[in-house]
Amino acid sequence: MKNKRIETLRRKAKALHKSNSRNRHYEHGVRILHSYDHYHDLEMLTWWDDFDFILNKCRVAVAWQHPRGRYIDEVENLAYSMALERFPYSASELKNSGGFLDSIPIFTKVGKSRKKIKFYTCDFTEKTEIEIKRREEWRRLEDSLALESDIKVTPTIRSEWTDHSRLISICIPIEVRNEDDVKVLASIVKSLLKRETTLDQLYPNYVYTKHDWIAEQSKRIPNDLHSHAVVCK
Repeated sequence: MKNKRIETLRRKAKALHKSNSRNRHYEHGVRILHSYDHYHDLEMLTWWDDFDFILNKCRVAVAWQHPRGRYIDEVENLAYSMALERFPYSASELKNSGGFLDSIPIFTKVGKSRKKIKFYTCDFTEKTEIEIKRREEWRRLEDSLALESDIKVTPTIRSEWTDHSRLISICIPIEVRNEDDVKVLASIVKSLLKRETTLDQLYPNYVYTKHDWIAEQSKRIPNDLHSHAVVCK
């Protein structure tokens, strides 16, 4: 039995795509959103990307993340939780909105309409001394956990409908360094959505662990923000 809510969203998304002027920017059914000029080294590691393509007369917005990106995200979350246990917020901090509660979140895009907190910024006050210690412990734990944790990342894909497109979040081990790579990734996502293949068939027994993180250490660029220049069309 069809879900009425999903069918309504699907119809609205198709109608919007049909009337939207941005459709002219799709080349071979794929809309490139970023510039890849900075990937001059074919050995450079890639972390995330997003793009659109057309499937069944509807826009599909894809947010891709490499397993290494999800691995370090989970490491960061675990490290922060542990740092917070060692340097918990005091009653005065909570009462006066100190620490992160008084800071400004800086976001990074992870998809067409989604974002996540990348880091925080705040003014220096007397209350930040404990926060400085908390952050130092957070980074120290992050560095050690990245090399020692038992976190495991496997390929995943998640789909949801909105009234403007179908949103796909996918985490698979592929490098995206240029527009041709984006098209390859789009082809993989299409095959998965059309059920022509599965993640298990494409990446049997794949797991990203600390061993992969350690093996890639020499290829990572220190203080790399993992950012893309936006292509304005």
